[in-house]
Amino acid sequence: MSDLGANQTNQKRPLQGQSPWVVNCQLTYDSLPRNLQATLAFNMAGKRIADVGIDGLDDAYEQPVPSLDFIYGQGFRVHGQDLRLGLRVKNIIDPEVVVERDGVDERVYRNGRSIELSVEMEF
Repeated sequence: MSDLGANQTNQKRPLQGQSPWVVNCQLTYDSLPRNLQATLAFNMAGKRIADVGIDGLDDAYEQPVPSLDFIYGQGFRVHGQDLRLGLRVKNIIDPEVVVERDGVDERVYRNGRSIELSVEMEF
């Protein structure tokens, strides 16, 4: 029961956000002589409760959504200084996220992609 006085519809249910299965796969290329590392990471989880049903409404479930990320790092020297270039691209395929309640799409949205570029230097 929440602090708003609403009653949960289903007293026996999985925890909110808990998936019955999860898949994580990672493919990494690592070259020590070239000071380079590249990783492609895939993640997907089974449907999970996004919103707990209250006052007679059923639970709303987020449907499985694949995620694909790419991470790249390359070390190099400039004027005797060691530097590292980094690139991170998150959510490359940016699929639709669907939250469904009683067989009806309640919310459909995309999380968007993000790209990070960095240069690191140690002192």
